[in-house]
Amino acid sequence: MDPGAFRGRIAGVLAGLLLLTGCAGGRALTEGPVGGAGKVPERGLGAEHVYTARGLGERYSEIVILDFSLEGTVVSGPGGGGFNDSVRSLATMVPDVVAGSLRRWGLFDKVERASTIDYPSASAVILRARFTTLASEPGGFLSRGSTTVAVDGELLEASTGRPLADFSHESRFEGGSDFRRAGVKLGRDIARFIRGLRYRMVNPGGG
Repeated sequence: MDPGAFRGRIAGVLAGLLLLTGCAGGRALTEGPVGGAGKVPERGLGAEHVYTARGLGERYSEIVILDFSLEGTVVSGPGGGGFNDSVRSLATMVPDVVAGSLRRWGLFDKVERASTIDYPSASAVILRARFTTLASEPGGFLSRGSTTVAVDGELLEASTGRPLADFSHESRFEGGSDFRRAGVKLGRDIARFIRGLRYRMVNPGGG
């Protein structure tokens, strides 16, 4: 093949790859300075509704994160699935991940993990959630399997029970049956959603 034609073909392939990469990027969000000209909306969860026009940081200095409920959760996997130890551990592990992320970012003066609420603080927000689906798919000849963890959750004003936001979200781990890894990803996603609400960087009524 003529060297000039070969170089032209390579250039065409590279241009095509760049075009596909740009399209696949979609809505790639990066964080900008809060309140500054570079502010970018925090990544939403894909199916959320926000019922407050103010950032959580304007009114609330505490957040209480409850154990996630497994009531009514659909569990599936090899052998019919079931509530084994790895499934049950998600009820405390995922909210622990949320709490750890929020503490690390210093978004609230107090981040509390609890199984129940003992007192309604006027400056606190409550996060509670329920797992809707826990599914493990075995791998095959061309795949290593996957694990899916899905929740419905809501943020409430502790003193009144007034809803501030609700969401549905699904986390998927590709690479085998591993509820722990899927749960960690889910917890971090929820924490980022709350971070956006803290500074009111999530668009209202998203979904």
